[in-house]
Amino acid sequence: MGTLQLIFHSLTLLGSDIMPPKRTFKNEWLSIEDYNQWLERVQGDPTKASCSTCHKEFNAEITTIKRHKV
Repeated sequence: MGTLQLIFHSLTLLGSDIMPPKRTFKNEWLSIEDYNQWLERVQGDPTKASCSTCHKEFNAEITTIKRHKV
């Protein structure tokens, strides 16, 4: 196996075992006017956020929060 093929093979194996890090709730989101009326952190799970209006839980990712915006 050539050097480039070996590197590609190694990266492929590594990539299948590596998961991206989970996003966590950022307290600064609570100071943003568009979110502070409804956004809440989920106690006991820093990777989740919730909506106080509709009571749904979702991942604590800014893109998910923007999509949920009430």
